[in-house]
Amino acid sequence: MTHPNVPSDDDLQRRLRDLPRAMTPPDRVWEAVAQGIAVEPRAAGAHTGMHTGAPSLSEAATARQRRRRRWGGVGMAMAAVLAVVAVLPMLHTPGADPVLTPAEAQAEAIAAEYGNAIAALPDARASDELRPALDELDRSVEAIHAAIAESPDAGFLVGQLRRAYDQRLELTRLASLDGAFNIAPRTSP
Repeated sequence: MTHPNVPSDDDLQRRLRDLPRAMTPPDRVWEAVAQGIAVEPRAAGAHTGMHTGAPSLSEAATARQRRRRRWGGVGMAMAAVLAVVAVLPMLHTPGADPVLTPAEAQAEAIAAEYGNAIAALPDARASDELRPALDELDRSVEAIHAAIAESPDAGFLVGQLRRAYDQRLELTRLASLDGAFNIAPRTSP
């Protein structure tokens, strides 16, 4: 698709061929070159002990090298600090407590809440009917804890853990009520 304001490739090629092969710089360019050449001998006179007020080319180069070395040193120092900051968190001291992710911390808090809630219930043995369900919930809780340890960024597992603990707590309450009131399981007529 061609645009009306954009010349075609053939047109650009023709315009390029029509350009002059050699160009003479304007007079002001030659005047600037002549002034630059006139300044150079005066700067060279600084080596002979004459002071011209302008630094010589070698002095300017030396100053430039000093600045580069100074900034190079600063750059090396910054690189060293960055390396320490990046590597230090990766070092693990044996025996130190591992840092918990938010999901792992929530899982531990939920487990502690569940432990406190169970401790508040009266001691009761679960009936034979409830025992398989309680065992299954215990296996689910263990599996969810293992999954959180394996994938600590999976926040949805915390919700599943809470639901499993809630169901386990509810069944434990039923078992304690069963024991407290000696409720016999219903039989079908």
